Amino acid sequence: MRRGQYDEAELERQLEARGFFYRFFGRWTKAISKEWQLYPVGVLFGLGFDTATERALLATTALLASGHIHWYAIACLPVLFTAGMTLMDTTDGLFMNLAYGWAFFNSPRKVYYNLAITALSVAICFFMGRRRGPQPAHPPDRRA
Repeated sequence: MRRGQYDEAELERQLEARGFFYRFFGRWTKAISKEWQLYPVGVLFGLGFDTATERALLATTALLASGHIHWYAIACLPVLFTAGMTLMDTTDGLFMNLAYGWAFFNSPRKVYYNLAITALSVAICFFMGRRRGPQPAHPPDRRA
């Protein structure tokens, strides 16, 4: 492929072989054969309260509820959060649909696209890890 020559069938066979985790999770990924079947999976992921943003939103709402604030003012925070996340996820989905449509048009482009996305992800991880630096195991006691 580096020389510009490749066997289309062999390249597709190699791409279909997948990776290490596909050996374990391959049958579950094959269970989804139509786009609409992915919607319930997205709903399940959306119901998970495991991100820091959602925890902060819930804590803020609980703090506001303990004060003397009307219920409709408290309900605005989750509604605004949901609207913002819906907008951002929809925009991300549209851009990724365009990117995947472009990348999966032919096999070599698919390989280079996957390599570029993986390299970008690794670079961002290293950048963020370097920026953050090593963290102490126990924060120092600031009472003095």
